[in-house]
Amino acid sequence: MSYFAELNIKNQLEPENANIIPSGEAILSDLGIEPTKLKSIKPYSKRSQYKAVVNWITRYKPAIDVSNFEKVRGLIEAFYHLCEVEDWDKAWQILSTDLITPMKEELHNQLYTWGYNQERVNIYKKILDKLLPRLNAFILNGLGTSYYSLGDYEAAISYLEQSLKVMQEIQNDQGKMAVFINLANVYDSQADYQKVISYQKQAMDIAQVISDHLGESKALGVLGNISYRLGEFKQASNYYQQALILAQNINDTQTEGITLENLGCLYRVQGHYDKAIECYEQALVIARKISDRRLESQICGNLGNVYGSIGKYEQAVKYHEYRLDLAQKMKDLLGEATALRNVGYAYSLLGEYDKAIKHLKLSLAVAKKIGSSQLEANALSTLGMLLASEGKFSEALKYLQEGLTICQKIDSCVDEAFILCTLTKLCLKLGNPNLALEYCDRALSIATKLDIPLQKECIELKQKLELLHD
Repeated sequence: MSYFAELNIKNQLEPENANIIPSGEAILSDLGIEPTKLKSIKPYSKRSQYKAVVNWITRYKPAIDVSNFEKVRGLIEAFYHLCEVEDWDKAWQILSTDLITPMKEELHNQLYTWGYNQERVNIYKKILDKLLPRLNAFILNGLGTSYYSLGDYEAAISYLEQSLKVMQEIQNDQGKMAVFINLANVYDSQADYQKVISYQKQAMDIAQVISDHLGESKALGVLGNISYRLGEFKQASNYYQQALILAQNINDTQTEGITLENLGCLYRVQGHYDKAIECYEQALVIARKISDRRLESQICGNLGNVYGSIGKYEQAVKYHEYRLDLAQKMKDLLGEATALRNVGYAYSLLGEYDKAIKHLKLSLAVAKKIGSSQLEANALSTLGMLLASEGKFSEALKYLQEGLTICQKIDSCVDEAFILCTLTKLCLKLGNPNLALEYCDRALSIATKLDIPLQKECIELKQKLELLHD
């Protein structure tokens, strides 16, 4: 999972509380609003807005079993009423309210953790360019991370670059570091690894200079992601282990959970399934404890992947469908595309090919919509594998070659090896052993370099091909 950096004044764990909002009296006191003096506000239209603020903050009582957004609706409505009278400072104070959640996040950041990204965008745009440069830079950064989660990478980069420009102008090192980390995550999704490495190194340099261990932990985690993508598993493990130690030392539970999840992915691709499940389950406990729906969603998807790898296909489908449901509720297009691909693959393992193809084509459409080359390659390769198993060889060849081209372009070594292995089998069925051997040698070379379980299958295929040549 990506290590996004939100800008929050306080970020320490506290015990869970049934009521996640401070008392109305405390909030009004912080805002400097005294209900008994509202009558002195003129004109009436302005006074009615402040009266609405007081009512929403003091009288709104959500039902017991409601969504997290409904729990904070009183604060959200108060924010909008303050915007109506252009009391921007108090409106920002509302957004900065420390909620009584496990991580004690400010309201606007908690919305991100819960996955309410479109609502967060609407709120930020209401107050954009209305505050001091430092606070405006925070808002631009938040817009960038929300648009990333919504799958609009162009908008995400635009807002993050605007934030970075302001952070540089006001010489806010911590802010610059956060934006560098966030830009790296966006470019990671676009498989532009040179930019990812460049931004992460800049973030790491700042973190070490200002002794920001949280920033350093996140930067190490993203470098681990890049090493993982490039098939440098030993280096990825080193980065993740360093990130995990730092996160645990500073009691940053969220980064700890993200890093455990990433370690699980590393173990899974290397065939260490028991270790992968152990890491995922530890991460899932953390995600649910801190109510991080984005993290919970990704972990469930990865648990689905590992259960598929060990033959527990029905369990895999359940995890993938749960992730798909969460992603759609959060309007997380990146998560939706990933979940659709994984649901499709799991159905193919169960032999339900029509359902599999339907989900895979939907995944491909979403991946193209958001411009995620990695997810597009994943969907293409899985479709190719499935169609090949159904005997639709020409259509399978088309999808696999498209996927291979993308993988080579973005240096996705693991996926490239799997596609080459599938092309080997396909060429065998098409009666072209020479081309099959060429693909097999390339797949075996990558799998051996990466030391992944696929190399055993490639060796067996090569032995079969060599017998055909004798």
